[in-house]
This record gives sequence, structure tokens and C-alpha cells, in this order.
Amino acid sequence: MGNIVAKLFLATQHEKEEEWLNFMSSQGKAMKRYIFPCFYKFEDCEPNEYTYRIQMLDDMPYSSKSREYIEFLKDADIEMVDSYLKWVYFKKKTKDGSFNLFSDLGSKINHYKRIFRFLFPVMILEIVAAFINVKSYLGGYSSQRSIAQWMVLLALLLVSLEGSVLIRIHKLKKENLIRE
Repeated sequence: MGNIVAKLFLATQHEKEEEWLNFMSSQGKAMKRYIFPCFYKFEDCEPNEYTYRIQMLDDMPYSSKSREYIEFLKDADIEMVDSYLKWVYFKKKTKDGSFNLFSDLGSKINHYKRIFRFLFPVMILEIVAAFINVKSYLGGYSSQRSIAQWMVLLALLLVSLEGSVLIRIHKLKKENLIRE
């Protein structure tokens, strides 16, 4: 029997989301499905039966390039559980050993760059929309006040998220230089 749990993670919190999915696995709950924006369907399993990883692909999961990659992982006993846009949820039986989707810091840096490129156009559109709404409000349309406030808050959130991704990329590049 499955159950649905609501838990919200931002695009930049995939590592926390992974930790939570692995915690749920430790409690005997196997993820079966992700339902946008914040719902996860679970079914019962043995505690710690699966280890989960999340990755943003270059292309949509149904593209030929992504299908090849997913098949490659399948050959290593890594199963795609579900996907949303370019985000893909993978699992592997814990008894078969741990697994990482990023073999080195360079691949992890590239992952964060994909996240940045994914969020950047959304951030720009939101900044433009916020600017237009603030301008309308300042131009005398008092009904635009609450819309303008929400648009500015959302724009600031997106700028903050993108900033956190850039900081993460910078730290990983610095760590990569130290290791070389």
C-alpha cells in the first residue's frame, strides 16, 4: 500500500532532498513517484533497501541522449524511479553497494552549471515581470501593489537561489584546484 507525503524542496536543494529520500528509505519507505510541486508517493519496503540519487540531465529524460545515459545506469543496476522536467530520481539496492552519479568534482560542477542555466531564464523573466508590475503600481495603478510585492519577492528568491548556485560552483572549482 502506498502513501503520499508532501515535502517542498527548491531546485537548489537536491542534496537535502536526496538525504530525505534516503532517510525515508531507512524508515522502510521506497519512493515510487514524484508529483509536482511537492508530493512523493511511497510504498513499503525493507528499511534501507534503496539508496537514492537525484540528477538534472542536460536534456529531457525522453531524449535519445538521456535514454542512452539512463540505459547505461540501468546496466549498473541503477533504476530510474521518476522524473520531472530534466530532474531524474534514481535508486539502487543498498545491498549492491553505494553509488554516486558524479565521479569527480568536474562532473559535480557541470551539474550545478546545468541548474544555473535552467533557473537563469526564469529569473530574468521574473525580474522583468516584477519591474513591469512595480512600474504600473508607481504609475498610479494601486491595484498592482500586492501583485508587485509578490513579484519582487519571487524575483529576490530566484536571485538568491542563483547566487547560492554560483557560490557552490565557485567553492567546487576552488576545491578542484586544491586537489590538482
